[in-house]
Amino acid sequence: MQDLMTNMVESAISYHLEDIHTMLPARIIEIDYKTRKVSVQPSIKKKKRDGDNDAKGLQDMAIIQNIPLIVPASKLAIISIPAKVGDEVLVGFFERSVDNYLYGDGAAPVDPKDYRRHDYNDAVAIVGLNTFSNALEMHPEDLVIKMNATQANECTISLKPNGDVVVDTPAKFIVNATGNVEVNTSADAIVNASGNMTATIGGDTTIDCGQTTITGEVRIDGGLSVGSDVETDAGFSANNHKHIGNQGKPTSKFI
Repeated sequence: MQDLMTNMVESAISYHLEDIHTMLPARIIEIDYKTRKVSVQPSIKKKKRDGDNDAKGLQDMAIIQNIPLIVPASKLAIISIPAKVGDEVLVGFFERSVDNYLYGDGAAPVDPKDYRRHDYNDAVAIVGLNTFSNALEMHPEDLVIKMNATQANECTISLKPNGDVVVDTPAKFIVNATGNVEVNTSADAIVNASGNMTATIGGDTTIDCGQTTITGEVRIDGGLSVGSDVETDAGFSANNHKHIGNQGKPTSKFI
């Protein structure tokens, strides 16, 4: 009799525990980027209570519809992670009903809609969970932001322990600004380009520096105004050179 009562109690507890949810792995089957809502399919099956139909007594868990997708964000800032349909996520279940919270303004605590706890409908999806076979490699030292990992167009931003910031990309590096763009360094500034270098400037250009050395040919389409002298390595001085001959007549070459 005692064994029967024990089995009945254990069965009742087990029955109710099936409806108390904590965390589950899942995959995204639908995503709304504007509202950051996703629908997900849990990646683990549940045992059927009647145990029929399937030889293993298993069935897919129900799709969880329109739950928040968590990425690092606040009211004024976000790190946008381009989650896609098929991506793996971790689904967590809230202790209380969150309907009133999700559709409120978040300014003050709200009254839960009902008394449900750890319910299947009160879920949130968090990016970053992967099976071991799909996990992307972590760097042991650097803080790395990576896009298109393992693809031909992979690009990364790496913050290194020594303070270096390294940007690697096989494509363009673009900076768009409506204000000033400043680059300040107390050391050397080096630009290495294996192709052409083009600067399109709508206004005047001022370069305030010491001696400037240009190796290679220089072509200027337009006027050239020099505030001081122009000299060559051969000793030519624009200020000091003379011509032999009279004004208005053909003159000789520079002396």
